[in-house]
Amino acid sequence: MVLDEDAMVEVTIPYNFRPRSYQLPFLQAMDGGYNRAVCIWHRRSGKDKSFLNFMARKMWERVGSYYYFLPTAVQGRKIIWDGIDRDGFRFMDHFPEQLRRKTRDDEMKVTMKNGSIFQVIGTDNVDSIMGTNPIGCVFSEYSLQNPQAWDFIRPILLENEGWAVFNFTPRGRNHAYMLKTMAEHNPAWFYSLLTVDQTKRENGKPLLGPDDIQAERDAGMDEALVQQEYYCSFDALLDACFFGPSLARHKSAMPGKMGTLTRDQAGVPVFAENGKGNMELWRYPYCLLPTWDGIRWKKRYVIGSDISEGLRQDYSVAYVYDRVKHEMVARARTNTIDTVAWSKILIMLSEYYENALIVPERNGAGITVCKTLSDANANVYANEIPAKVGSGLTKVIGWQESQQAKYDICGDLKEYFHSTQGAVFDALLLSECSVFIKTETGRLEADEGFHDDCVIAAALALQGHYWLGTKPEKEEQPITGWRARIQREGESAWTA
Repeated sequence: MVLDEDAMVEVTIPYNFRPRSYQLPFLQAMDGGYNRAVCIWHRRSGKDKSFLNFMARKMWERVGSYYYFLPTAVQGRKIIWDGIDRDGFRFMDHFPEQLRRKTRDDEMKVTMKNGSIFQVIGTDNVDSIMGTNPIGCVFSEYSLQNPQAWDFIRPILLENEGWAVFNFTPRGRNHAYMLKTMAEHNPAWFYSLLTVDQTKRENGKPLLGPDDIQAERDAGMDEALVQQEYYCSFDALLDACFFGPSLARHKSAMPGKMGTLTRDQAGVPVFAENGKGNMELWRYPYCLLPTWDGIRWKKRYVIGSDISEGLRQDYSVAYVYDRVKHEMVARARTNTIDTVAWSKILIMLSEYYENALIVPERNGAGITVCKTLSDANANVYANEIPAKVGSGLTKVIGWQESQQAKYDICGDLKEYFHSTQGAVFDALLLSECSVFIKTETGRLEADEGFHDDCVIAAALALQGHYWLGTKPEKEEQPITGWRARIQREGESAWTA
């Protein structure tokens, strides 16, 4: 019970919410001392209503900032801020008006009278959570989120003894699957997986019975989607996305080092490690490793770059591909700088990775990047195409997108996932691939509300690898010393 001092009435928190029996183990576990939880509950099980009301109660137990994360801000507004349940009750009405001090619709933010703050945030814009200090977070539909958000938040919650809850239905074996596997075997985490066979109403009847599921099938729901959404299968829907089962074998995703490329006083690119950088690095250039033998490689690295059409919209992304290890070893990603600044990042990235070939997208804003790279004499991909009739060939810098070209490069990326012996470290890339679909009209694109910038950038990096053709080889080193003398003088050198 909470007292509204202005109206001198008591308000029960949670407000207008009574948990179902299968939701109680989660609530009891969190009250019993858990501060981390993974809940993989089927569609229509009341996930967001449960965790929203749990958060509302926690906001009165401890004053602080509380964030409700969804994959995108658009989804956050649609599902939580403007969401309405099947009975016509607005989700946000679980925060009673008489207990609010201020509501900001533009920021999807509520300040309660006790000082606690609730906000809905999309993890597609990770920069928006920089410098914040939440003490409670829900990551809703985490399987579709940018996993970097959790990497930023986790040290904060560790320091302030805050809590985090992850809810989702499966979407392939991506970062959420790895979190599920960890939580399932970690006694410090509460773990719950509920299919339609495990959820019942108070009268003992199934929340959703066989007739309900069959009605979904009869209405056109694909069986793979039924298995994913109602039976929590992590593999069922892989056939429905463009990259399909080729994603299932990649379980080595792991965070890299976050940081920023800068230039030292001599103008040489250096990687400065920091949690707020726009670059994630899994492998340093071979020549910076202590095990380097001093011999350089020819054409070992290549960079593919998708380029944003505008700030705060899609992302500009670049992947560095190691042609020896067959791995994406670094990624730069941002939606807060213009094309000129992005060109400078690509140039530094190329210099840092041994003058790597840059394969930039040429569409829209990419034209500016291509010109900037050309003017800077960067090592940039160029293709020769026929000019006007009767003329010779014209050199065109960058990759021009068309639906057929997109099919070609994404098909190559699909084959890479299927056959590579290298590791796929980037959970964000795997996540984007899991929502990359072929639409009813035959177009390849990200599912509604998601991004495919990482997909295109990684695919372009592979195109650079194929375009270079020959396998990378170590450069021949000049022969010096006694070896050079033997080569010059033959056996007589031994007796001289």
